[in-house]
Amino acid sequence: MMTSILIAEEQPLVRSGIRRIVEGLGIDQIQECENGSTAWRNISKFRPNITIISSDIKQMGILEIASRLVNEKRETRMIAVVKSKDIVASKTFLDFGMSCLIGHDITAKEMSTAIEKVHSGLTFMCESYKDALSVKMKAVSMLDTDFNLSARELDVLECVAQGNPNKEISFILDISIRTVEAHRRQIRLKTGAKSVADMTLLALKLNLVTEWDIVANPRAPRGVPKLGIHAGGPSHTVI
Repeated sequence: MMTSILIAEEQPLVRSGIRRIVEGLGIDQIQECENGSTAWRNISKFRPNITIISSDIKQMGILEIASRLVNEKRETRMIAVVKSKDIVASKTFLDFGMSCLIGHDITAKEMSTAIEKVHSGLTFMCESYKDALSVKMKAVSMLDTDFNLSARELDVLECVAQGNPNKEISFILDISIRTVEAHRRQIRLKTGAKSVADMTLLALKLNLVTEWDIVANPRAPRGVPKLGIHAGGPSHTVI
């Protein structure tokens, strides 16, 4: 299989790590760049079979590049390296024609499978990404019944439980701080959560995070007891 690869990633260490994996697969036609504008120039000039591109690439976004590929009917297929495993972003990337979604924790074996499937015209999602989205989809289903939270509110809830302040949640989910604040208000209104500890408890109950995540993360909310949660709000019932 003759394959040429373009790696578009801002961080040099991440870029070199992806390159090492690709080189280990016996692929030697590899180019690198650090921003979206250069990525598009390289795609236009060299026409790589596959572009492995970070979801938060700067100067020209991943969705703009994907749209141009579709509009200009180019044959380059895209593997998106997605840093935040959230439902809304995943659906958007797939809707825009991404052939593959992977995380930074992808193994060499999974990368080999991803490249082979994408080169053959198929789609692929790495196991860790698939598992994370599966958990979230189950939580969404539960919330549809109990709280009617949106998928994006679920993403914000997970970030809150991980101890992220609004500014970092804004960066992770690529939304404004004001939007983060609005989502947090809606979560409190719909679930009856009165504090960050209540929201963290809800995330635990929905398996968005584990108790170990809370214990091991120095930024995670403190003082979260083992409480039960029921539809309509937190209840201080010992599990």
